[in-house]
Amino acid sequence: MGKKRKKRNRRKLPVLTYQEHKKLFDEMSDVQLKALADFKKYEMESWFYTYSFLEETNWVFSDIKVDPWYDRHSRHSGENLYCDCGRRVKYLYILESKKIHNGKRLVKKLGITHFELEAGIPLQIIQEIRKGVNRIDRYQDSILIAYRHGKRFNDNLFEETVNAGAFKENRHQILYEKCLAFRQADLPLFVDDENHLQKVYQEAMAALARKQREKKRKEWELQHPKKQKEEIRQNRMLKRIRRASMKKWRALYGKKIQKEYMAIVSEQVYKSEEYLELLNRLKKRKESVNDIIEYRWQMSQKRLSKIFKSEGWQLIDIDVGDKGYHLVKTACICGQLYPWGVILQRDGKIICFNVHHLAKHHVLSEEKAKIVERCFKQMQRDLFEVCEHTLEHPDYWSKKFTKVINDQNYMRRDTPQYQYLSFLRAHRFAAPNAFNKRFIEQYKKKLEGKRKHRAKQ
Repeated sequence: MGKKRKKRNRRKLPVLTYQEHKKLFDEMSDVQLKALADFKKYEMESWFYTYSFLEETNWVFSDIKVDPWYDRHSRHSGENLYCDCGRRVKYLYILESKKIHNGKRLVKKLGITHFELEAGIPLQIIQEIRKGVNRIDRYQDSILIAYRHGKRFNDNLFEETVNAGAFKENRHQILYEKCLAFRQADLPLFVDDENHLQKVYQEAMAALARKQREKKRKEWELQHPKKQKEEIRQNRMLKRIRRASMKKWRALYGKKIQKEYMAIVSEQVYKSEEYLELLNRLKKRKESVNDIIEYRWQMSQKRLSKIFKSEGWQLIDIDVGDKGYHLVKTACICGQLYPWGVILQRDGKIICFNVHHLAKHHVLSEEKAKIVERCFKQMQRDLFEVCEHTLEHPDYWSKKFTKVINDQNYMRRDTPQYQYLSFLRAHRFAAPNAFNKRFIEQYKKKLEGKRKHRAKQ
């Protein structure tokens, strides 16, 4: 008996029958059919470019055309699509030969049934392509069912997102073009696209709120110059607190200010402008930042490899720009450059992806893609904290609580965590908040153990 396939938690999408399709397509306008065809065309192109089905053949994928009026037979004003054999098809795949014949590349326009006969493409690859087409057909069915139940394009959400400036400077261009097409056709978006639009709207509104708060703050400062001076004085006091030792700090300012300071540290986030300023202040030492990224990556490598392996991908390495700030020389398969990415391998093909495009290109499910994004955000946050703490505490490793790293009962020598911290200590970089808190907790436990031991004696 063959091996049993592992069950995967796949989302079950509704499927329409041929008669239900025919009835709906007869009722829909040409604009609506064209919008659905464009949706399928984009999804299928993304599917082809992601998995490189024709890698081991003599052909390369050039384009795909979708006939919006296929189910209406000859009762339409549009043009039909025909295979090179003369048969009318719904999906026309345009292939180009890898070799040049008489100064030109051969071009074939084929339906899926003639892939093996005309282009010599293996049956296994054809079956994989058909699976992808069937899945995209189910995506379309979910849109049609929502349309049949009376759901239409969410014009209010789209207008608010546009007014919030979410699509300025060509941001989220693919989503914007989809929304325009579906808005014109008055069709509901696919559930993934609708969720994406909702997320983009929330991010844009949050950015607007931040700008408004900053504007009000500046206006308030102009109206209250005395209070502004008081804020500057308090900020200077906090800077002095950061430089002071823990013992002296507690004696001068008490537990209340200590809690406020810890809250400030715990809420620190990764900001590119502030990070660049920190790098410039590190001067020559910033050349070691790339090594810090490599050691920090080894701590997360095992966990991320399991996530990608569960979806049939092999994680080769991360693809990070210089010092985690600059863009890399390679690009995602969609053509966009990025500072943080991953290098994956599947069926002998090595592909680079932006860490924020893993769900978009069907590499991982949305849930798993979010886990990977959170992991990379934590790596970025740790990098920011290492640079910031190094400048604020140049004598970090001389503090007593950092000596717990030498305790073998606390941390084994063969772990990525120990190698990461050893590198930081050797190059005089401070540890990030997560390890800093663990050091302090372990040091307190050690002191408490010694105190109890002396009390018994």
